[in-house]
Amino acid sequence: MPAAEGKRLPASFSDVTTDATTFASNWRSTKNVMDAETSTEPIKVSGRRTQHPEMAEQSMQTGEAATAAPGAGFAHSQLLDAFLLEATPLLEDQLARNFEENKFAQYEVSWEEEHDQVTCAHAFKHEGKLAAHAPDACTAVAWNASGSVVAAAYGALDRADWPAGCESMLCTWSVWRRQLDPKRADVALPLADCLTCLAYHPEDPSVLAGGAYNGEVLLWNFAADGDDALWGKSVMSGYSHHEPVLQLAWTKAPPGGGGGHLGYIVVSVGGDGKVLCWEPSAMALPAQGFRVGGRAAGQPAPPAGSGGGLIAGGCALGFSAADPSTFVVGLEHGEVLKCGLGANELRSAEAVRRQHSDVPWSHGAAALLARVPAAQFPRLKQKIDRQAVLKREREVGPALVYDAKPEMEHLYAAQFWRNSAQFCAIL
Repeated sequence: MPAAEGKRLPASFSDVTTDATTFASNWRSTKNVMDAETSTEPIKVSGRRTQHPEMAEQSMQTGEAATAAPGAGFAHSQLLDAFLLEATPLLEDQLARNFEENKFAQYEVSWEEEHDQVTCAHAFKHEGKLAAHAPDACTAVAWNASGSVVAAAYGALDRADWPAGCESMLCTWSVWRRQLDPKRADVALPLADCLTCLAYHPEDPSVLAGGAYNGEVLLWNFAADGDDALWGKSVMSGYSHHEPVLQLAWTKAPPGGGGGHLGYIVVSVGGDGKVLCWEPSAMALPAQGFRVGGRAAGQPAPPAGSGGGLIAGGCALGFSAADPSTFVVGLEHGEVLKCGLGANELRSAEAVRRQHSDVPWSHGAAALLARVPAAQFPRLKQKIDRQAVLKREREVGPALVYDAKPEMEHLYAAQFWRNSAQFCAIL
């Protein structure tokens, strides 16, 4: 312990003994405490609810099921029965044909989106035997009923007359043959005059009709072997076409007629204003004819400037699918006419056949007189009857009617001009 201020203790190097001093500790009794706080952002809270199904109960009263008697509620219809009797055999026949067809045997359906593009699969041009008879210009093309054969006609298009010795050819290719050669036709027929139109039979894939530049109508049956493919052709006369045949069409034969081939006849329209019907089994002369130009027999002259007295050349022809006897004709000057094979008849063929005659009349011959004007009909019929007796014919056929040389204006009396009501009606 230090000495009192002012006194100096002598230096001593001995141990000093002093009293002990204690200090009380307070570290266990007192604690240092500190408070602190911080600021935080508010927490976003949102509520959500989900859809839950609602249940409902419903009841209804039912009775016992009544057993209906056979045929109850069905009204018998003779018209429906007649339709089913006519349509059912056709439907069954078509279904049977579908089992035999193989057109789509190699067709694969693609469900992906495709762009419609036309590509050339084959370029047909006969270069084999008789190739010199096939000019470069193709004048007509047609597919047969089965879609397996394509026919093409070749001829000269830069013509204004009928020169002799014009080289032309009709060629056919079977497109599904494995040995298909686009440069060698399966059938190549040289022709005396070029064809302007072709039309295959609607049901017989081997029968082909063609209209020629000189007005002839020809019929081929390619099912025949050798050079017998030409089935028949028209004969140039005052009742046939005198201008190029511009279109052909097959249609159902009129009731009571010759029946045609499998029930079809071929109809032609030419630039001379004639619409002629041809029976496949008798192609020499028309079975029926119309004119779409000129003035009706017995009618006054048409008004000046109407053009009714001029021949209206036909250039297009089309038959109705619903009514095979109704067709439309397109004329060169742009007019379209709606026509009928049985319209404007002055008398039926049966009425002509019922009249007294020493020789019975065929339906085809009687149908030719259906439109002859009443003033000329008795004289023309008597003339035909006399010729039938002189020639000792057993039946009056169409050839005898044409041999009597009736006026074409009388035989094809179903002509028209704009202000007359004839077999054609302007659409």
